[in-house]
Parts: sequence; C-alpha cells; structure tokens
Amino acid sequence: MKTKPTEPMEEWDAIIVGAGASGAILALELMKKGRRVLMLEAGRGVRNDEEGWNSALDTYYNAVAKTPNSPYSPTRQAPQTDVLQVNQIQPGVPDSAGYMVQHGPQPFGSDYTRSKGGTTMHWLGTTLRMLPNDFQMRTKYGVGDDWPIRYEDLKPDYERAELEIGVAGDVSAQQLPGVDAEKFWGKDYQFPMQKIPEAYLSTRFKKRLGKLKVPVAGKEYELYVTPTPQGRNSIPNPDYINPVTGKKGDFKVTGSPGNPLRGERCQGNASCVPICPVQAKYSAHRTLNKAQAKATDNDATFTIRNQSIASKIVTDPNDGRVLWIEYLLYDGSPFPPQKKVAKAKLYSVAAHSVESAKLLLISNIANRSDQLGRNLMDHPTMLTWGLTDEPVWPFRGPGATNAIPTFRDGPFRSEQAAFVLPIDNWGWVWSSFAPGAPFADFVGQGLFGRKLRQNVAHDFSRQIALQWEFEQVGQPGNRVTIDPQYLDPVGLPRPIIHYKVDDYVRKSMQTAIDLNQRICKKVNITDKTFYSPGAPGFVEYEGVGYEYRGCGHLVGTHRMGSNPSNSVTDSFMRCWDHQNLFVVGCGSMPTFGTSNPSLTMVALAYRAADAMNKQLDKDHTAPSL
Repeated sequence: MKTKPTEPMEEWDAIIVGAGASGAILALELMKKGRRVLMLEAGRGVRNDEEGWNSALDTYYNAVAKTPNSPYSPTRQAPQTDVLQVNQIQPGVPDSAGYMVQHGPQPFGSDYTRSKGGTTMHWLGTTLRMLPNDFQMRTKYGVGDDWPIRYEDLKPDYERAELEIGVAGDVSAQQLPGVDAEKFWGKDYQFPMQKIPEAYLSTRFKKRLGKLKVPVAGKEYELYVTPTPQGRNSIPNPDYINPVTGKKGDFKVTGSPGNPLRGERCQGNASCVPICPVQAKYSAHRTLNKAQAKATDNDATFTIRNQSIASKIVTDPNDGRVLWIEYLLYDGSPFPPQKKVAKAKLYSVAAHSVESAKLLLISNIANRSDQLGRNLMDHPTMLTWGLTDEPVWPFRGPGATNAIPTFRDGPFRSEQAAFVLPIDNWGWVWSSFAPGAPFADFVGQGLFGRKLRQNVAHDFSRQIALQWEFEQVGQPGNRVTIDPQYLDPVGLPRPIIHYKVDDYVRKSMQTAIDLNQRICKKVNITDKTFYSPGAPGFVEYEGVGYEYRGCGHLVGTHRMGSNPSNSVTDSFMRCWDHQNLFVVGCGSMPTFGTSNPSLTMVALAYRAADAMNKQLDKDHTAPSL
C-alpha cells in the first residue's frame, strides 16, 4: 500500500510533464474544454518577449561551437544532451562527461532540449507526413512492426497539425513514391501557407540532375527533386480551407509575441538549426501562448511550472491508477530543490522519447510488456559533400528547401533501409564545420591577403552537401535504461543508451555512396567526401567504411501497439497498465520511415488530447488516495 505524502497536494484535472510540442497541443485542447491543467517542465523557459529571445541569440552568437543546443543554456539541476559529448564507454565504468551514458556498441549522436518549447527550439522545421506503407512495415516488407492504426486514421490529425504549425508548401509539387496523391492529401487540399522560395542552390542542382536513372536492388529508379513542406512563415495561402472552421483562406500568420513585426516571414538566415533569429519558424511557444489565452477566456486554469523536474509517478498497486506525481522544484540556487507533490484525474508524460522512458523506468511502472525504453530509433545520417563547377551560393535561405524523395518507399525495403535525401543549403557547415575549419585550412596552407580572399570566394560559393537520412526500424536491444551508479546532480538516474546501427541501414549506406558517385558525375560536383576511421560514427559494411551522425529524430521508446504484450500504450497513447496515464510524443511511434517525426508527433498529440477530453468528460471525480 502506498504511503500518502505528508505535503499538501494541489489538485488538477490533468498534469502534463514536458512543455514541448506534444505537451503544448495537449494543453491547448484541454484548455478549450475549460480544464485545470498543471504543466511541469524540467528546464528553463526562454522569456516569451523580445528581450528573452535576444538573450538566447546572444548566447548562440557567443558560443564557440554552434551546436543545436548552444542558444539554450542548461541548468545544473536539469542537464541536457550535447552532440559534442558523444563518447562511447565500457559498461560498468562510471562516466562524468556528458549527460547521456553511452554503452554502444555504436554511439548515439542525437540530442534534445530540456527547455520550455522542447526540441522545437532547435528543430529544422521540416514537416513531412509519413507514407501509408510506413504504418505497415511488417505486413508490406517483413521488417519492423505494424502500427495499430493506418495512415487514413491519422490523416485528419495531420491536417490539424499542419494548421497549428502553419506549414508552408505546395501540395501539387509533392511527388511521393507509391502514393495516390488524391487519396493521400484529399481532393483540393492545400497547405496553410505558400511554399518557401526554393534556394538557388537547389534549383541549379535540380536542373543539372535532370531525369537521372539509377539502379537499386535490381530495379531502375528515376531521381527527382521536390520542394519540402516546412514549419516556417511565408505567405498565407488564399486557397487553404481551414479544417476546423471550414472557411477558405482562414489562416493567420503568428510571428514574434514580443514584436508583431518580426517573424511574419522567413528572412533566409540559414540558421534554422539551432535558432531562427526572427522567430519565423514554429516553436511550441506559439501553442503554449494560445493555451494560456484560452485559459483567460474561459476561466480555466493553466499553470506552467518551469524548473520542475518530475521525479516519480506513484500508482495504486490494486488497480494501477496513478495516484500522484512527485517533482523537484528549483529556483536557480544550487541545492537542494524543493520536493513537491500534485495529483490529478489524468496524467500525461510528454517529456521527449528518452526523458519519458526514463521517468517511467524510475517509477517502475508501465512495463508489463517489457517494451518500455526499447526500440530507440533515429535517422542515422551520412553526409557527402563537394564543390560544384559554378557558384551555387549556399548559406541563403532555410537549411534545406528541397530533397530527393525517390527512395522513401519501394520493394527494396525488405532488404535495406529507405532514405530521403535533403539538399543542404548551408554548405559544409555540418560535414566539415564550415566556414571555420575550411578557412583555417587555407590559413594553414600559408594563404593570406588577396589569395586568401580569392580561395574563400571560390570554394565557399561552390560548397554543396547531400544529407542521406536512413530509416531505422525498432530493435529491442536499442534502448534506454537506468542504473543507480549513474546519477545526475539532483540524484536522479541519467539515461543509459544502448545503440547499434545494423546491416539493414549499412547496406543502404553502400547504396548511397554508389548513387552519390552517379549524382556527382551528372551534376558536375568534385567529390570531397572522406570518412575517418577514428570518427565516433564510423562503421563498416562488406569491408568498406562509412560515417553516420545523429539526426535528432529520437523515437520508439514507449511505442503504441495492438495489445498489452507488444506495447506500452494503445493507439490513443493511453498506457495499458495505468488507465489514467497517457504517454505522448515521438516515443509512441512503432516506426517512422523517412519522415522527420515532429509533424507526426503533433498529429498524435491531437489524437491523445481527444481521448483525454473524452475520458475527463466521463470521469468527474479525482482519484482518491
């Protein structure tokens, strides 16, 4: 029998752990129904005004390394991952470097943000829907797992997600493999905003590529380039029909809350990761602002409590219902944080794939299936890069406006991973740490003055990189675990990552290098790609070495399924073991194909929010202790 806490407990309709995109959607939908909601966020919150955003920009500008998290300083009490601290260690040897503990055999190279707004604070803004076959990998290709729902079940929620994010794109230009466009999008469907202008680099690449045909797995495919839907502001689409109101052209651009003249249009700063200087890119702050406004409008209660680390979820041993949640509130002073307790009718853990799994593991709940923490996936990403024979002027516009989607689906998926191929628009920033490292090479060669300027002008205007993002399917051994010997500064377990890139992905790396050679020849690119055996992500396949990096697309650790034996939650993200607990976020996804997961995550949050509101409508009494 659980001992009732001695501290006084606040009572709410719902408690949400995590102030990222999933938590924000849940809060907004609950606010529309007049609920009383408490949101707990472990990290700081960037101040929601002009001064707060400028402070984050200053942090970014002053950072030596421009990594995804560089604008958002962590707290000592709630540390976060850092891509510069990818370091594989031996099991059983305590490690003090970094937050995640890497147990390999390969390093996990992705990070996430513990902050109000979550990882939308540094995402690229790519908003791809999953393809229908992505939901049926086991049935179609004999690998991975099937979802308990199909694409058609999620299609209305995709439309809601595209409305809330404010997706800019051109539906008519979305040529997707194996997809019936009218069935996929619906008759006359449009995005809320017109597409972002395509980068000059991408248009030149597309023209030179032409209709190049290439062989893969015994079949010939034609490469083609399409514009990528994006979650950043452009021009409202007058033909867009709002799926909620049914009105044509019903979309209002949301820019900076501190300055309405900023952020209404993308200005092409090419720093989408880690920060949009003008706030033209969507972040969860926009949805949280709407939720707070709804609370004011209808006398509901919405409290966001930053610097509040959820530390344990307590359940009833008899019926499994969550009784209360414990959290640690800190004010910036070193130690100790205050221990707090709160209870609600419903609870939702929406704290990102790794953190959600970690909290449930600490609480020793939600794991009857033994799937909790397992099936951690990312898009292992391999870069190729070179110099074009003419200036293509990278570094102007968003990080990527176009991609090659040819291999997002196909019969080859029974043997090797699908992949999508964004055409990077920020030169060699990621591949070779441009502009700093290439500039330093010129200086190291003894160049200075006019000769140095000429070399910089020549090479930097011709830099091009291709970003091969490979599908990864769930593997039970790729997982998040905890161990009491690895603790963070407040005494909570750090996440331990077990990770391997298997031959399903490595075979596609082999394919990618062959395709890269064909593309470079056709487009007239001098290939400068090299992979160092000493690099953290160096792997081999059939005696040849390749190098992958993390893409920041963490999914799969609390996946949904058809029954309690194969999954953590049902298709509405309600935990099988605890009927008043929802676990929402990218961790819910059994597979994710080649789509950046954020749009699907938001669509799933709508699905979960509907279920939570229905359950609250049926149950008007808070659980007793």
